[in-house]
Amino acid sequence: MAEEQKKAEKAQPPKAGMQVTERKDNMIRALVPSSENEVSKLAQVIAISGMAPKSYQDNDIALARAKISVGIIAGMEIGLAPMQALQSIAVVNGNPSLWGDAALALVMSSGLLEDIDETCEFNHKGEPEIATCTVKRKGFSEKVRTFGRAQAAKAGLLSKSGPWTQYPDRMMQMRARSKALRDVFPDILKGFRFAEEVRDIEDDPDLSITPPPPPKREDYMAAPAEPEVVDVDVEEEAGEPAEEPVQEEAPPKKEPKQEKAPEPEPEPAGDLDEDDGGSPLFVTFDHDGSQMAEYSIASDYAKGLLSLFNELEPAQYAAFREANMETVKIAFKELPDGDTKADLKDMARKWREGQ
Repeated sequence: MAEEQKKAEKAQPPKAGMQVTERKDNMIRALVPSSENEVSKLAQVIAISGMAPKSYQDNDIALARAKISVGIIAGMEIGLAPMQALQSIAVVNGNPSLWGDAALALVMSSGLLEDIDETCEFNHKGEPEIATCTVKRKGFSEKVRTFGRAQAAKAGLLSKSGPWTQYPDRMMQMRARSKALRDVFPDILKGFRFAEEVRDIEDDPDLSITPPPPPKREDYMAAPAEPEVVDVDVEEEAGEPAEEPVQEEAPPKKEPKQEKAPEPEPEPAGDLDEDDGGSPLFVTFDHDGSQMAEYSIASDYAKGLLSLFNELEPAQYAAFREANMETVKIAFKELPDGDTKADLKDMARKWREGQ
């Protein structure tokens, strides 16, 4: 009788509203909203309670509720329950990103991770020298990614106050883990970057992304043409009204024919030419083709691109070059002579020669 009742309950359609999901061991997992309205209600409760992380809090409850709702939705897209999403997703300068431990938890729960090994080597002074992350996905060969002291020094991270000064070995480990997991499990992380990495980039004023102000309606409306004022001297005789002057219509002007300028010949990829033309599109792309950032100034774009390039392996140079070459040419034309321009030339030489 009891078994028949259980079968009947399972056969019933699921009820509307938030569902309590359970694990196979009968332990309660979480409340999961099933509609936008339920997400908003849950976010309202969390906002009023003040239990949301600092990046989601705001004195305006409506704004805090909106932030929390977006955090919950972003977490659900990668398989995180509402409260887990808020604890695992950090908002850095408006960009949602995952903490390193949360990213590893997602990969491990996917069932696709066969093995992971993380190590950190120290020099004779007891300082961390290089962190290594070795990852093997089921059905694939293992991948090794590293992040060393030399890279951190070049990026100006070792002198930054905070975690890089207090726990440099942990921060190097997160950088190596970020490179490994993002390369091996892009389908699980779905474009999310590590908060430890994004925070370092956003703190750098030369690499921060400041969007331009939104255009105003009047910017799209043409100013009305002012009427042409013609001064006419009219002599009036005593006792007689003045005659109105007759304006003669000017003959229509003939517009000169415009000759089409010859199209410039395309140049081979891999070389930088200062005479290249084109509209500036300062967008950086990673080696896998994903868009990373947009810049309105060529020098800011060049620094952001060089930062991405310094984290690549030589095997990734060709794909990185193909994704960014056209924009590099345009930025190269805009840059004045100096160290940044020289660094771009050196980068082009490396990816052309495959060093």
